Parts: sequence; structure tokens; C-alpha cells
Amino acid sequence: MMTGTITDGRPHLNLLIKGATAQALAEFTVDTGFSGTFTLPLQDCTALGLPRVGERESFLADGSKIVLEMYRMIVVWNDTERKIEILAIGEERLLGAQILAGYELCLNYATNTLTIQSG
Repeated sequence: MMTGTITDGRPHLNLLIKGATAQALAEFTVDTGFSGTFTLPLQDCTALGLPRVGERESFLADGSKIVLEMYRMIVVWNDTERKIEILAIGEERLLGAQILAGYELCLNYATNTLTIQSG
């Protein structure tokens, strides 16, 4: 089971992420409206030495289409290292719905906590 916090109404989870040249404990905002796995700012991708693996067309919430760079990182997810393809965009780290497949996400606004566990 993984646990996180809710701050100012936004759920957050800290995860260890690894690249070719560095690793970091990073805070991700859980965004179930984002259908991918993770996003990172481009400067995080560069700092970690993540390998670029291509580009992908994506649609924003307003319906506009953009082309984003894709990178590969290792994330420690539920005590297991997983190689994940992520998108480089924006200034905020997001955790999306795709990585939650097969898991139960529980947000408890009374205690400002979140839990993610195998479903």
C-alpha cells in the first residue's frame, strides 16, 4: 500500500524516480482526469538523464492538440521498480489514471490522506 496527503484539496503522492544519471524523491499530484501514466517538467527529465523515446500527440482539456516529448523513467511503484514512458509537459508532476489500473485509490478528505492499494 502507498500513502500520500491531500493539501489544499489536491491529492499528492511522493515516489522515488530514477534516470540514467540521477534519482529523486518527487511529489506527484494525482490527476484522474489525465489518462496517461505520469508527466514531468522537461527540466526534471534532463536533470535525471531520462532517455527520450519519441513524441506523442496529445489533447488538452480544452480540446487543443499538441505534440509532447516522451521519456522513459524508472519509478518505484508499490515497492517494485517499473520502467514507464512519461510525457514532458508543464511545471507540475502529474500521476494519471493509466498507472492506477488494477489499484484502488481512496481519498479521505476528513483526514487529508490518500491510499493506493492493489485492487
